[in-house]
Amino acid sequence: TQDQFVPQMINLESIGGVDFKKGCYPGQEVVARSQYRGAIKRRLYLAQVETALAHAGPATEIIHESDPGQPAGMVVLSAQHPSDAGLVTLQIECKSELAQSGKLHLGKADGPPLVLGNLPYSLIEI
Repeated sequence: TQDQFVPQMINLESIGGVDFKKGCYPGQEVVARSQYRGAIKRRLYLAQVETALAHAGPATEIIHESDPGQPAGMVVLSAQHPSDAGLVTLQIECKSELAQSGKLHLGKADGPPLVLGNLPYSLIEI
């Protein structure tokens, strides 16, 4: 998933991971433009899915029921749930409007459904 996202897509501005007052850095123009023009339509979400960890690795596509031909997002990070071997906890990057509907599936339209969880921080509105 390297080089797939601008910092705001994975909520870095909400956790203090981007300093908009700092000097120059690679990609600064794109990052600042995204922040100040409100052009970010994708965000990082927490989710859980009942599947094997091997089926939920980074870059696995997230599909929305309404548009199975077009990925709604992708898995950024996955880990086996500590107390349930059949459950995988995910960080997913997804189109915000589709994430709110709750009709997301792992890998394909009829794949295992995702259950979105709450982030441990508040998102800064862009």
